[in-house]
Order: sequence, then C-alpha cells, then structure tokens
Amino acid sequence: MRESQPYLSKELGVARYERLADFDFTAGDEYWQATEQFWRDVRAVWQEYIDADEAFVFSETANGMPLFVSVFGLAGEAAEATAYDASASRAQIRALLADYVTLQP
Repeated sequence: MRESQPYLSKELGVARYERLADFDFTAGDEYWQATEQFWRDVRAVWQEYIDADEAFVFSETANGMPLFVSVFGLAGEAAEATAYDASASRAQIRALLADYVTLQP
C-alpha cells in the first residue's frame, strides 16, 4: 500500500462457519476450473486502477444492473467459451468496469 493512496473500506455481513462432512464440492471445483483465468484477469484489471495511483469510486449499479451480476455474467460467458482469450477478456472487463468506476480528481 502506498502512503499517497490510503485504502479505506467497510464490509458488513454475517459469516457462519460449520464443519461439513462428505460434502461434494465438485460443482464449485468445476466452476473454478472453468473461470479461473477470467477471475485472474478481473484481479489484474482492478490492479490497473490501483497502480494508476488515482483515486476512484465505484457504483454498486450501472444501467440498473449490480456490478457483481455484470461481472458474473462475463464469467459465465468465459466458462462457456471454446477457448479463452485473455486479451479480449481484459478488454471486456475494462469496458464493463468503465460503467461502474469513476476516477476522482
């Protein structure tokens, strides 16, 4: 973290943990295998905003759609694609985030 750009956040929620025995995690494992590269690119694009050393804010919704719904929609498209194109995916992610992220002066 840079001194010139402190990060502040607040997360609210309820976390509940319980030990699961013999749970079939196959669906989650398959989803991760199909979308791992996409989520790596999402993290990389967010890192571009952070590395730019400019303040920014993001809106929870754009065009009536919550950010998480839009991003998971792209993840679904990536999972269904025959071959993953990281360059094209990052371009899509940047375009999507442009609707949600505003750079601050």
